[in-house]
Amino acid sequence: MSILKEFNLELDSPNAHGNDWLEFSTEENYQQDNDHPYYHEPQIQRSHDSGFIRFFQIAGIIFLNLFFMFWLMFGWGLVLFIGWALTICFIGSPVIGIFSILAAVNAFGFFQLSISLILCGVGLIGGLIMFPFTKISFNLLKTYLKWNLQVLRGERAL
Repeated sequence: MSILKEFNLELDSPNAHGNDWLEFSTEENYQQDNDHPYYHEPQIQRSHDSGFIRFFQIAGIIFLNLFFMFWLMFGWGLVLFIGWALTICFIGSPVIGIFSILAAVNAFGFFQLSISLILCGVGLIGGLIMFPFTKISFNLLKTYLKWNLQVLRGERAL
């Protein structure tokens, strides 16, 4: 206390929380508009590249898209298509189970109905899995296409 009196300071309130933590922030010290450089994207002015560099940027992005990304996107598109097809078929499988009971096609109608109900549950879980995968896939595709356009315009280096 004598040090506080020496500097003409007062201790307003004792620590009521039962620990040694004491905050010294006030509303006057808080700044509303933050001028931190990472809170906004700075616009960087790049010098224009030579024709030689632009040619290889465009050729590189074309070869990347034709020989690598096309097949990657084709494969991932097939995975999404097959996943959605299985999900829809599994969800619709109780219709076939009910038809097998009503038509009396075979003696295992109730067994087929129970299996189709299990497959319907698997299809519902598959739908819950496929929705985020599809959303993330389209967001990644959109980001990749934006990057491609930036490279082709010369706004970004390859």
